[in-house]
Amino acid sequence: MKKLLALLLATASPAMAHVTIDPTEASPASYTRLAFRVGHGCGGAATTAIEVALPEGTTVARPMAKPGWEIAVEPGASIAWRGGPLADDRYDEFVMLVRTPARGGEAVAFPVTQRCGETVAAWTQVAGEGEARPRFPAPLLRLAQAAAPTQGHAAPQTPAVTAATLSLENGWTRAAGQGRQGAGFVTIRNTGTEPDRLVAASSPAASRVELHTSLREGDVMRMRPVETIEIPAGGSVALAPGGFHMMLLGLTRSLEVGQVIPLSLRFERAGQVTVNLTVQAAGARGPAQGHQH
Repeated sequence: MKKLLALLLATASPAMAHVTIDPTEASPASYTRLAFRVGHGCGGAATTAIEVALPEGTTVARPMAKPGWEIAVEPGASIAWRGGPLADDRYDEFVMLVRTPARGGEAVAFPVTQRCGETVAAWTQVAGEGEARPRFPAPLLRLAQAAAPTQGHAAPQTPAVTAATLSLENGWTRAAGQGRQGAGFVTIRNTGTEPDRLVAASSPAASRVELHTSLREGDVMRMRPVETIEIPAGGSVALAPGGFHMMLLGLTRSLEVGQVIPLSLRFERAGQVTVNLTVQAAGARGPAQGHQH
């Protein structure tokens, strides 16, 4: 049997699509949703199992249920989906939630073994420094460089900006890879006697920006687009996770921790104003504040 498997691997087509990972970048020690994408079987045979080995330091790994597939978890070692089958001419994703290793500034491998009945494709090879891309590459997740210590003081937010009776402050977003989507958050205060409305937004960092809100439907939070967001007279609205926010769709470049990206907002009364968003870690729940110990 071992000789048969070795022969099948040796004669596998070089053009056979490899298993990829999405996203390809994340922050160290952060909760990240990873999707392992399978676009082909093994040399024409349907996929019947996907086994993902977990890199050292992955402290949490929770697989997403998949109809028609059984899941086997070896804590701290591997996660496997078995069943299907997934036909050779079909595409699918196998998803898990992980807490990434804490070591920043490097790429960690998630070796994948793809089984198609008796045929096996081991996507486990990692190229060394300066070496060519291997024939059976393991999916790689690049971990951002950890931020330098700040002696107990987080980096300050960008200054507040004003437009007519509006003041905008604490603008932030999360780290995300190019081509993916992000979310923009900011607090808007209205000192005037008339309400105003946010009607549109745009940024050179995204193909388009949409206004959204989050609504709970049973036990699930879902996002829904909205036409406008009202800023009440003498009040404020915090665009934040779990509520109103802006979706940055089709990122034109990667958003790295510590960067600042411009976001242009158009209001019904105050007109156009540009606010800067500071990029926080991928799992951040709010803007970094000064004097945090």
